[in-house]
Amino acid sequence: MKVVGLLSGGKDSCFNLVHCVQNGHEVVALASLRPPLGKEEIDSYMYQTVGQDAIEVVAAALDLPLVRRVIAGTAIEQGSEYGKRSTLDSITGDETEDMYELLLTVKEKHPEVEAVSVGAILSNYQRVRVEHVCRRLGLTPLAYLWQRDQAELLSEMISAGMDAVLIKVAGIGLTDRHLGKSLAQMQPTLQKLNSLYGAHICGEGGEYETLTLDCPLFKSRIVLVETESVIQDESNAGMVAYLRIKQARLEPKETTSSHIIVPSTLDDQHASIRDSVGENADRTVAEGHTPIASHPPVAEIRDYELAKHNLSLTHISHINVYISDMELFARVNSVYGTFFGTSPPTRACIAVDLPAGTRVVMDCMAHADNRPEDRQALHVQGISYWASANIGPYSQAVAVGGELFVSGQIGLIPAQMQLPSPTSLAMESALAFQHLDRITTLIKSNSGRDWSPVAQGVIIWTAGAEHFNGARAAWANYVEETQHHIPSLFVACKAIPKNGVIEVQMLQHIGLSFVKDQETGMFEDKHIVPEASIVREGNWIFSTLTTDNICIALFTVRDDIAGGSPLPQSLTELSKKSVSTRLFYTAKSASVDFVKPLLVDSPSSQVPCRALGTQDDEWDAALLIFAVLGEREVG
Repeated sequence: MKVVGLLSGGKDSCFNLVHCVQNGHEVVALASLRPPLGKEEIDSYMYQTVGQDAIEVVAAALDLPLVRRVIAGTAIEQGSEYGKRSTLDSITGDETEDMYELLLTVKEKHPEVEAVSVGAILSNYQRVRVEHVCRRLGLTPLAYLWQRDQAELLSEMISAGMDAVLIKVAGIGLTDRHLGKSLAQMQPTLQKLNSLYGAHICGEGGEYETLTLDCPLFKSRIVLVETESVIQDESNAGMVAYLRIKQARLEPKETTSSHIIVPSTLDDQHASIRDSVGENADRTVAEGHTPIASHPPVAEIRDYELAKHNLSLTHISHINVYISDMELFARVNSVYGTFFGTSPPTRACIAVDLPAGTRVVMDCMAHADNRPEDRQALHVQGISYWASANIGPYSQAVAVGGELFVSGQIGLIPAQMQLPSPTSLAMESALAFQHLDRITTLIKSNSGRDWSPVAQGVIIWTAGAEHFNGARAAWANYVEETQHHIPSLFVACKAIPKNGVIEVQMLQHIGLSFVKDQETGMFEDKHIVPEASIVREGNWIFSTLTTDNICIALFTVRDDIAGGSPLPQSLTELSKKSVSTRLFYTAKSASVDFVKPLLVDSPSSQVPCRALGTQDDEWDAALLIFAVLGEREVG
């Protein structure tokens, strides 16, 4: 893609440009925001403003056109989300809108630009706002430094030939004597400060700012001719000082090759999942695909079901989208996206054999979160090495009411946003589970609470029953021995997005309940121990996992054993407390009519499948129930 680089002049913005080129993109322009005339630095939540007196020299060193704009706004919206959940509206007067206007100007001058290089490493605040702007302008964020280990990243910068010097210090242990020193010179000090005080090695906590004098993309090297140290604060909390660049020049540099380290696609833990699948030759499982049910129109969900509970689209936590053909994916996505703004619901999208005349079916879960802080979302749209980007109207994860919904994960290589080639069930499985783990880890970190996520249930979709055994091997490798009781269902469907062979969809609980202490009257976090069971009742097998009065139950049956036996009493009772029941059935299943009475009085959907299985067997029908067993005090 043609890329514009958001340029602060520091190490991160320049090194991310290096990785953009490393991944096959072409940088065609630069863009930068600066303080008003007469001000060397302003207090901005979003932008590095120190060093702007040298930004023109950095652009000249890169030999690229630079578009600049003055920062006029302030940090009006300071929350974890930016904008509304219902629309992608702007916030008048916020400094984020200066970036919107800057990039709008870039698009006018360079209409070929498709993507934006962003040097964010750790800041969700910055990421959320850049991605909001990019989504409004139809640009793709490229953030290859996102969530990288900072010690590794600093070492990689130095080994790649990045020469950046400190031009501001504002952290414990740093003083004006460190100004002007290079990353290589400062590396031991930064590592020591990290060990002693937890200081961020790459300065993500605002400990320091840098100016890049040379990097692999520079056509010329920058030489600082005259500088001046300015001390702003000498309090006991730490000195705040910066380097004023009074004169700088370019000098020719020799063209040398640089070794750019690219992180491994899989970490060691998830490489073991790939290896466990290997060439696991799957036995053939009979498939069928004749749908036998019809569904209410999607509009009924929007206009009736939500409204009768005094809810709106903004209360939806998760949506399952079933389409009749994957060729509809782009069209459905474009319409779907018009209904959501910031922090949209999580989503799983699968092609199944819907009844004739039905092209789209949806079911959703909604929570009546009364305050914005009741709901936390993770919607990372920038392409990186971290995990699959959601460049679309759905979040990677949403936590609300104690539940943690994660979007269905397919095995995309993050930096390319493409599936492995040639097709590999082993690699796609490992990547899907790696994405799941990294998403869970990040949203847990963002929560500020001591979550202990508990897997409550998993659906593993495969593009054909021939992949069941490989998927089972991946799941067995992923879960600990003590977790094999988790309700898990393997479903062969018509197609998976991007022609993938596996999609992993997991529901989790955060592992905490916000409980009122009877003595003090104060609310506090309490860790929860889930209760699990696997039971045979008559000819039915069912597994349940109960966490904080939420029960996830999976009932499975085969036609040859269902016979005329009555429905299990536990199934009948649980269905009365269900807030979501999904009936999965194969074409040959005669059990559907047998269980249909259960679906009449509970929110339900019917999902035609080509084959169904659990870890050890195949089935003709399955019921997956989400039930609320009693009152809950969850925050």
